[in-house]
Amino acid sequence: KPSTKFTIISDADTRIQNLFTIAAILGGIGKRSRRGFGSFRINSINNSVNAHTYSLNDICDLLNSIKDNYTICSRQIVLKKIPVAAYPFIESIQVGQHSSTVDDLLLKIGNASHDFVASDYTGFVDGNKRCASPLYISVIKVSPHHYFPVVTSLKAVFPPGYRPNKDFRQAFMEAIL
Repeated sequence: KPSTKFTIISDADTRIQNLFTIAAILGGIGKRSRRGFGSFRINSINNSVNAHTYSLNDICDLLNSIKDNYTICSRQIVLKKIPVAAYPFIESIQVGQHSSTVDDLLLKIGNASHDFVASDYTGFVDGNKRCASPLYISVIKVSPHHYFPVVTSLKAVFPPGYRPNKDFRQAFMEAIL
């Protein structure tokens, strides 16, 4: 539920702590976590206030502390070199415009999800075939009335032989950002 607080106790090294911080920024916990629900914020690490500002530079630095693969180009985080891989990986990360309430932002994300549901590139279920959305939208709270959408685009990977329909990912992201 919103405003729920929890504590995680770990003796992980800095790299693993940074990985968990990236998971908090880019993901969420529970149902509809790819659409902003279940987003959570790290308030402190080892009893020190979390100093992350959630800027693109901050997010890029965290990613590169794990594996130095990313750079900032045209107001988004992108791969320095695109790998040849048959699995999802982060292609880009963008931070959108702020909303004054989390409910307004989640409504905006929900409306965009509804408007672009016809695209296989935003996830689908087709009989026994299911493909998760390659777009993760999380919500970060910077201050009491400043909530920002973070859109993470993964490489889309479809089941063998599946022919996806029209790609609406860009329009979907623009509706949120």
